[in-house]
Amino acid sequence: MTTENVTTFVAPLFGFDWSGTEMQLADGLWIRSLDPEPILTQHKDVLSDLDVAYCRQERHWLCADLPASSTLGEAEVMNLFVLALWAHKPAQVLLAYRFQTQPAGPATRLLDRLTREHVDSEVTDADLEVASSYLAILRKMVIASPRAKATLLLTLHGRTAHAWQVAFICFAAALESALTYFGERDGQITERLARAYVAIIDPPAERREEIHKEFKRLYGVRSKIVHEAAYDRKDAQKNLDDLAKLTDLLRSLWRVACRSEEVEQYVVGQNSFRQTVLQKRNGLLENSAREHSEAAR
Repeated sequence: MTTENVTTFVAPLFGFDWSGTEMQLADGLWIRSLDPEPILTQHKDVLSDLDVAYCRQERHWLCADLPASSTLGEAEVMNLFVLALWAHKPAQVLLAYRFQTQPAGPATRLLDRLTREHVDSEVTDADLEVASSYLAILRKMVIASPRAKATLLLTLHGRTAHAWQVAFICFAAALESALTYFGERDGQITERLARAYVAIIDPPAERREEIHKEFKRLYGVRSKIVHEAAYDRKDAQKNLDDLAKLTDLLRSLWRVACRSEEVEQYVVGQNSFRQTVLQKRNGLLENSAREHSEAAR
């Protein structure tokens, strides 16, 4: 019997405050406490002294063993864990470097990210167990649906953007990709998306109108960035506050998608399936029009 070739990748976990030493997250994916010296020595020709100093500071490393037949690449495997943990709680874990260690291979320098939301840096075993369960769902979604994969990529790019405007556009596009259920644009996209979001998130009745209005307001900021030169908005703190609020909306959507099979299938599904789900949840704009018509009789 032939043994399948396996390639090992490791990445130091920056901003990862966990008291454990080792945990398996999925088949071939672990968090481990590693001695970084052999890794840094192996890649010394491509690392600066500052890179080496940064990596030496981190005790926990994400370790991935990828068989040659793996459907997902090393970047997808590692980034999906970071997104799974982020969907559970606003942990600002950063993958700044990725090393191929077996067989010996390249080192990759990854993008920094802008900290712009409340950070809950402490990670517990329970948090990692939840992240592991979310990871299984996100992996399944990426493999099943190019649409869901694109939505996750937009989320990832938003989290690694340097400029708040870029992050805002990426997050708004991710929300639109995850929620949209119509083909033709009729000038009511914001209202359609807001109603769909509330229906999918399904918040308590007393918060539905508040969330609906906040979604529309924040989507309006997206429109200003695209159409009205919002790069000139001078209140830096207000800009970051709005970005943090949009981030929370998107995190909530991914969290619900990882907990509800119907919402998972909604994000993966095509427009016709999404319309069916929203019809049942009273989230279609057409539902609202019919309600108003009946009330006027």
